[in-house]
Amino acid sequence: MTALWIRAAQVPTIAPATAAFVERASAHLRACFQTECSGLDDDQLGELVLHGVVKALGYGVRSQQDVCKLLNLMCTFGRDFDLDPSLPWARAYLDDARERGPTLQINRLYRIARSRIHEACGLRGTGASP
Repeated sequence: MTALWIRAAQVPTIAPATAAFVERASAHLRACFQTECSGLDDDQLGELVLHGVVKALGYGVRSQQDVCKLLNLMCTFGRDFDLDPSLPWARAYLDDARERGPTLQINRLYRIARSRIHEACGLRGTGASP
């Protein structure tokens, strides 16, 4: 993953948009991942969202919708699931995002992650969704 550097002069430009996104994404995570977020206060959840934003940018992921999908995966598989040696498929899809296009790869990663969840829950082929 490529390091992301934000210069001090850039902060006033991106801070309002980032703050609004952090607020919306935090509300989404609290609503959809109640158990996973229950132990986090607002500052901790905001930090998780910012961590996800930086992680997404490092993989070339820019759209808010794609960042939200990455955040969903972080809540499902762990904050740094992309670095987890037991989940090598995740990193492979994210690394491909730079070359094949981030939205395509995030969507593929999301689909494979859902199938992994179904397999783990014994739901394969039942039509059930998590």
